[in-house]
Formats: sequence, C-alpha cells, structure tokens
Amino acid sequence: MINPFKKWKPKGKIYSFRCSQCGDAFISSHNLDAPLCGTCIQKIKSLDSTVDNDKKCSECGNIGVIYGKDRCHSCYFNFKKDN
Repeated sequence: MINPFKKWKPKGKIYSFRCSQCGDAFISSHNLDAPLCGTCIQKIKSLDSTVDNDKKCSECGNIGVIYGKDRCHSCYFNFKKDN
C-alpha cells in the first residue's frame, strides 16, 4: 500500500507550542506570542460574544456588557453611531 503522506513536507517553518490555558501541545505555522490551542480559542471567542445583561456599560450607560468586561459591544469595538 502506498502512503500518500510519506514524502509530504510542510512549506516554511513549523512551530511546536503548549497551550497557555489547558497545557495541550499543538503545532502552528506562525510564531505565536500567546499560544492558545483551537479548543481554548473557541472558548474565548464564545465568551466575547456572551452578553451580561445585569451590568451597565461604563462608557455609554446602556445595559448589557460583554461577559467579563465593563463595556457593551458598540463601545468595546468602536461601533458607535455618529449622530
């Protein structure tokens, strides 16, 4: 049987990292300053899209801030409307 990956080699450099959150090992073609594996990056992305409706935004005063932050999506990402 012929192995199609026997002669395959990646182009460029490959870096080996250990995730700073969970400790799992993974590889990347980019030299990362803060290594996070795919699972942990998805957890962080889902937390950034979660809204905490019990708090007020520190900039505009609207109710509903990003979980773990003190500003709403509009203020955090500078989506403010010019009136």
